[in-house]
Amino acid sequence: RQAKIPVIVGSNSDEVSIFASPLVGGTSNRPKTVEEYHHWLDQTFKDHARDILSAYPTRSDEDVPDAFLEMDTDYEFGFGSWLLAREMTRGGSKAFLYRFSYVGAGQFAALGAFHSEESILLSKKYWTSWVRSSDDEKLSNTIIGYWVQFAKTSRPDGPALPAWPAYELETDRCQELGRKVGQIATPRAASFTVFEQMLKEQLAK
Repeated sequence: RQAKIPVIVGSNSDEVSIFASPLVGGTSNRPKTVEEYHHWLDQTFKDHARDILSAYPTRSDEDVPDAFLEMDTDYEFGFGSWLLAREMTRGGSKAFLYRFSYVGAGQFAALGAFHSEESILLSKKYWTSWVRSSDDEKLSNTIIGYWVQFAKTSRPDGPALPAWPAYELETDRCQELGRKVGQIATPRAASFTVFEQMLKEQLAK
């Protein structure tokens, strides 16, 4: 019964990196060892902790920060964006799924493509601590072009813009917005199934 309205939806490849960064006044109580990671998963996901661990495994303490970043980014942002694109498509709407992967320069480089970074390029309102580069302007103009075209035509691509096809269930691809712009397989989509199962169980209750 949902309205058939086209949507642009997506997430960034390193969404949650910035939340624990001292660059924005953040602090981290995230797990740093395999033991702490297992405990965090047990506390957060209960009966599904082993499934999450299988999807985002660690072999040593050194693996933990990256595994946690991927898992929490997907859990909080990537999975929801992917699921919305799929459900809108199933409902007969056009969905345009993106994955923002642009890594800036300077002190922000260590954070990867962090939460809200795409809005900096979309608005051209650069943070005072942002280190500018020529690549910023190129991607910024592309993103702005996509958003304007979408507002005008319900499709993001248009003249002088890289093609951006609507999301398809069968191919499960998204538009990468980064140093390269174009279609890629949706990153880590196979790991989203455990989150989807959790959601189905919650809805069933």
